[in-house]
Amino acid sequence: MKPLLIIYLVVLLIVFLENPTIGGGWMWDIVNSLGFSSFAAVLCLTLPNSGARYIRGHELLAYTTIFITLGHAFWFFIEDPASVEYVRPGAPHYMWAGLGSLFFLLLSVWISILPARTRIHQNHSSFKFWHRLFAIFTIVGALYHVLGSGFYLGTATQVGAILLLTIFVFFSRNLKLHIFQSEVATPHELIMITIAGSAVFVFIKNVL
Repeated sequence: MKPLLIIYLVVLLIVFLENPTIGGGWMWDIVNSLGFSSFAAVLCLTLPNSGARYIRGHELLAYTTIFITLGHAFWFFIEDPASVEYVRPGAPHYMWAGLGSLFFLLLSVWISILPARTRIHQNHSSFKFWHRLFAIFTIVGALYHVLGSGFYLGTATQVGAILLLTIFVFFSRNLKLHIFQSEVATPHELIMITIAGSAVFVFIKNVL
């Protein structure tokens, strides 16, 4: 089983630990399901691997993750123009944390592609340091965004579980677990997981 699928299923399980059938409406839950898919993908991008084939796959997965994250972030503005109030001065900190997470995700990808990579970094060690640091900022911002809102992860059990999952995945390179060292997920797999997961998410929240 792909690491991405494992991580995504665990994220959904954590979400459904408390009030699994209470949702915010079809559109609200669809958009937020994209956010959970994006979060799982970001965690997956931190997993260790090597080789030219992996690097290309990692890059394509990052692009797809950005696409899904942008969908999560800006669909609200299209569906409900009043949502712009959440990105103006005085907006909740967790909303700014979400936008900050998106910013660092974009930044981590930009410094990784040519010619920016060779222009910015003097050596591979410099690139690895900044790329990993921006990944940490991305994950921390996303966590604060999800937990600060309290929309789906409002209990101590859920908060502890999502934090444990994040720490476990981020430091899995030190654990050298076989299931987390396989070939990186493809954009097609991420999209299919997102569609299927969103359908399940919305069905449970709005039909059951």
